[in-house]
Amino acid sequence: AREVDLFLCGHPIYWCTLFEELMQPPFRKAMIGVYDQPPFFLVPSEAEDEFAETLRSWADPTQYPTAVVVGFAPFFSRQFEWILGRKIPHSRPIALIVKDFWQPSQPEQVLIATSIDDKAMDLFVRFEEANKRTFVAPEGYPLHFVRWLQDLGYMTPKGKLTPMRCLVLLPYDFAHFKLIEFVAMGMPIFMHAQLWKWTVRWSQLIARPGGRNASRYRRAPEACYEKGFRGDKEGLPLPAMPTCFWKDPWGSSCREASTNSNGGETCLEALLDWEVSEGPYGLSPFSLFTNDRDTLQPLDSAAFWSHWSEMSLVPHTIHFESAAHLLALLQSKTLEDLRAISKAQRVWHRRTAFQVVDFWHGLVGSLLDGDASEFKGASAQLWR
Repeated sequence: AREVDLFLCGHPIYWCTLFEELMQPPFRKAMIGVYDQPPFFLVPSEAEDEFAETLRSWADPTQYPTAVVVGFAPFFSRQFEWILGRKIPHSRPIALIVKDFWQPSQPEQVLIATSIDDKAMDLFVRFEEANKRTFVAPEGYPLHFVRWLQDLGYMTPKGKLTPMRCLVLLPYDFAHFKLIEFVAMGMPIFMHAQLWKWTVRWSQLIARPGGRNASRYRRAPEACYEKGFRGDKEGLPLPAMPTCFWKDPWGSSCREASTNSNGGETCLEALLDWEVSEGPYGLSPFSLFTNDRDTLQPLDSAAFWSHWSEMSLVPHTIHFESAAHLLALLQSKTLEDLRAISKAQRVWHRRTAFQVVDFWHGLVGSLLDGDASEFKGASAQLWR
């Protein structure tokens, strides 16, 4: 271990404590802690508070200059800051090198790639069997569902998937890297639109070290609902948060914006005046805590946090609202439509790949030079 210059650890990040002694004098080894799961996953309950302080110190620009915690996606960086009050950088997960690309030589085949919903796949198969004459593509030929894993097997090469017309994914499948691989290959992706049902509750965050408010649901101030009301198609109430809140909900831009307001009981002013006796950090009234995977969060809370998930941030995805909506989209999207989507997806992927490589090049270089403090943000304020 003394001959190693840089340690990469994570999944869970608690394992990075194995290298903590090597980051101190006289060794001063460099470490990247990959934060891709809730911070207290596999941490003994009696060690949670101590590990919370360790994470804060790793993310502190004034401590551990050769250690950086990196969020695996914007969601994890926001989660870290919300519960621990420290800003950490994030890197977009991306597949840099793939050998195969989408070439729809089997345009009648629709790939369903999900690992957790066999009943849904069986429903689509039964629909296809009962509607062979009417379930057709715009080009006129019948559409056929292919299930991965049931029909193809776990070890099916990607080259046998890319000739298919398109791909249907459930949001949870991002955890298995399928999303970023298919994006790199340019396959048109259909995904459920209601990401708030999926992208938060699987995190199962242990919130206690974030303070008593971390595990308590609170509505946004009433002013946020009354002015600029926003709701979905079914009329469910969602708060209309100020623009600065979405851009930097834990930073100073909202406070600066409040000094330029014309007065009145606005949502922004109500947030700034909100009484918070202790953590979590920032202006967000929405808890990230979930009791278990079977319990949905309140709509506005889950909808807010799902905006930071990788599934929300990957563009050029075709979203469906229901099984019926998906079936209608599959019958209306032409191959030309799908080719245009694939082209835009590949262009986005190349641009993002350069950004990701630049980030890691700068981070690793700074760590090996002995000071990566520029990759650590200032401590988030505890709003009171």
